[in-house]
Amino acid sequence: MYPALKLYFDTQDKCPTLLKSFLSDPVAIIWFHFIQRQLKIVCDTIKRIEGDNISACEVSEELEALCGKIKNRKTQNFLTSGVNSMILELETKNKYTKKQFIEQTNQFYDTFLFYIEKWGNSFEELKIFRWTQLINCPTWNDIQKSLTFILQNNKQTGWNVDEDILFDEKSRFLVPTIKSIIILKNHFKKYSCNDFYDFLLTQPKLLNAISSSQKYSNDTFDNKGHDEQSTSTQ
Repeated sequence: MYPALKLYFDTQDKCPTLLKSFLSDPVAIIWFHFIQRQLKIVCDTIKRIEGDNISACEVSEELEALCGKIKNRKTQNFLTSGVNSMILELETKNKYTKKQFIEQTNQFYDTFLFYIEKWGNSFEELKIFRWTQLINCPTWNDIQKSLTFILQNNKQTGWNVDEDILFDEKSRFLVPTIKSIIILKNHFKKYSCNDFYDFLLTQPKLLNAISSSQKYSNDTFDNKGHDEQSTSTQ
């Protein structure tokens, strides 16, 4: 790709001087390959971040992972075999050295990390929600921190957060639901599964109520039949 790119700009009458000078430098192709390798991990990260189903916590982790890879490359002075070969060729001609290239790539890495980490600072507060990804078993302390953060921001920003339905579990335990549970526990606590099945067969009204949206109530089934069944199971 580089030879074609260089040929294209070399044949342009009004090619910018800076660009033409860069492409005529034998080090340019080395930088071209180096940047191409960095773009690969950056583009892969961008694709994941811009996905349809990704949370802010996951974006934060993707940025951290990207910074980790860049830091690792800087620490190890990572260069592909192709780049190393091209640098070695220039070194034999006394035109360039690997030390020079490493110094310049370190500047690149430092600038890269500065911007990414600065951008990632906006996600710092959201790290307390990482437990929601269920990568590890969450602790109650993690959940409490998240709840405290939400409630504090609710007061500061005026968010309309209904604490009763903040968690899905709470939304199911409304008064009618609790009432139904108490009725079942009170009337059928001594029933075995078989006894309860036999009892339901004698209660068409109760079966109709179960299959409808009607809630359980004391007058839903035949009290007489229930009393007799209760006596027989005692």
